Amino acid sequence: MTLKTTLTLLLSVFTLGAVGPAAAHSISNKTLRPAFGASATDIWQATCGAGSSHMFAQIRDQSADNNLVSLVVVSGVRGSTTTDLIGGDQTFSPGITVAAGNATYTMLVNHTRAGGQVYSIEYHCENASGGHTETTTPTAESQNQ
Repeated sequence: MTLKTTLTLLLSVFTLGAVGPAAAHSISNKTLRPAFGASATDIWQATCGAGSSHMFAQIRDQSADNNLVSLVVVSGVRGSTTTDLIGGDQTFSPGITVAAGNATYTMLVNHTRAGGQVYSIEYHCENASGGHTETTTPTAESQNQ
């Protein structure tokens, strides 16, 4: 190999190592249907695998209006809520954690007014030290109401 090829290969390996794998999971560009009015609720479920102590989650309201979007995460008798107070920007709501261990977590998305709201959720399971643990792909148990 030439020196240039060797350097290019090494640079590529170091760059890939620095980036690492994506840590968060996402549900992207979903819409609360306007036909169900202000009571529209989307329901998602994901499971945290062995070694998990909690699920971390946050929501981003992608619609630029005054219709606030909230995320409720529940597992067993534990739950938490967060709301994105500024719709249409690139910032997620404050993050929340629900500590129910390796379990199934239900994520409920709702809004304050009638109308279609586009949203995205970032979520992942973590162990007690904050390291990522197995997180399943979410399923839509039921949608809307």
